[in-house]
Amino acid sequence: MKKTTRRGIEATLFILPLLTLVLFVAIPLVQAVIMSFSDYDMLSGSREHAFVGLDNYQTVWEKARFWKMAAITGWYTLWSVFGKMLLGLIVALLLNAKFRGKGILRSLLVIPWAMPGIVVAFLFTLFLDSEYGVMNALLLALKLVPEGVPFISRADIALPVVILIGVWKNFPFVALMLLAALQNIPKELYEAADVDGAKPLQKFFRITWPMTFSVWFIMLILQLVGTIKEFDLVYLVTGGGPALATNLVGLDIYDQSFRFFKLGIASAEGILLMLLSLILAFIYYRYEFRKR
Repeated sequence: MKKTTRRGIEATLFILPLLTLVLFVAIPLVQAVIMSFSDYDMLSGSREHAFVGLDNYQTVWEKARFWKMAAITGWYTLWSVFGKMLLGLIVALLLNAKFRGKGILRSLLVIPWAMPGIVVAFLFTLFLDSEYGVMNALLLALKLVPEGVPFISRADIALPVVILIGVWKNFPFVALMLLAALQNIPKELYEAADVDGAKPLQKFFRITWPMTFSVWFIMLILQLVGTIKEFDLVYLVTGGGPALATNLVGLDIYDQSFRFFKLGIASAEGILLMLLSLILAFIYYRYEFRKR
């Protein structure tokens, strides 16, 4: 009896993660899909919401503002991921070399990634302030600009600034993963290359890159999926402004939900964004399947 009870408890413990997944992922997802096909307006005061079919998707699809947001999201994702992957690879290669203080630098590298988004946003808002910020103080001291530059409130440079902030915060994760991959490369391969007289670039493209490409590709997909649905950092730094210059799709989903209370429209946008993420996830799983 005791043995049966113990097995029952063990089985329940194994099922709990699945129940958690159903409770916090599957049920909200199904609810979002249902809402995307209904006229779900919280301002109406009604608990009954009419089924409207694909009208919400058609509204989103025909809205010029959505395509502008999609373009901004695309540029933000493209340059953010490019910066994180490139900088992460360079830093990983540098930290893989032998020099004093390497352990300290590795510890410091984790700090930006470990910091909460709200802290990062607050620090950079102060750092880039047009009147009291350190960046403008340096630029004015070096006489590179005639007056303080409003980095966050200028529509033409707000998006690049937010991209740089996102790269600074998230590239350490990429660097640490690539560093772990670099340390798994057998030293004998480099020693054999040295005997053959291989140059640094030849060793990189013949040994380092092929041996770390799998990790690099996985990180690329993960960063694409994470960046394409970015919300907190951009919202805290610019709020989608100025003049909607940094208004990502994720921010508009928030606005449609909690400013305009159009949950049907917000759900439709969210489902479209999720489908794009699923396509990226499919590419990742296809790659993993071929590799095996």
